[in-house]
Amino acid sequence: MLVVFWCITQRVGFPPMLETRKDIQYAHSSGAQIHEDPKVGFVSLGCPKALVDSERILTQLKTGYQVASDYDGADLVVVNTCGFIESAVQESLDAIGEAMSENGRVIVTGCLGKDEDKIRQMHPNVLKVTGAAAYQDVMEAVHEYVQPPKHNPLLIWFLNKEFA
Repeated sequence: MLVVFWCITQRVGFPPMLETRKDIQYAHSSGAQIHEDPKVGFVSLGCPKALVDSERILTQLKTGYQVASDYDGADLVVVNTCGFIESAVQESLDAIGEAMSENGRVIVTGCLGKDEDKIRQMHPNVLKVTGAAAYQDVMEAVHEYVQPPKHNPLLIWFLNKEFA
């Protein structure tokens, strides 16, 4: 069906709604690059509830972002913390510090987020601090600091597909 559409457009030209617009960056098979989705690093600490929170955030990140395998490849890092016992609090603060030193762009979420003052005392440059189960707040912060590319994957696939 796409081949038929391609043949028709080659004979009569694109319909007006598909004409090239100057405010959109198009990727063509002539060598223009397709920009990859931004990458978000993720560190999850704590109990099974924190793991569920992490899974929910990671699921939402799939719409427009990739999960980076290391700090260097990430556009920012989300650290899901634990604030239940002192050793977990220290582990969370250490993880935030590591993410800050390796990447510098960190969003903190999770149970330790309820103590924002403690986090900001040790790490004043974190981008955002949210609490536990704050999935939407985390996603809003991610969107604020690393916007996903605005593209239509089907259009990019179509424009880059080489037809015989």
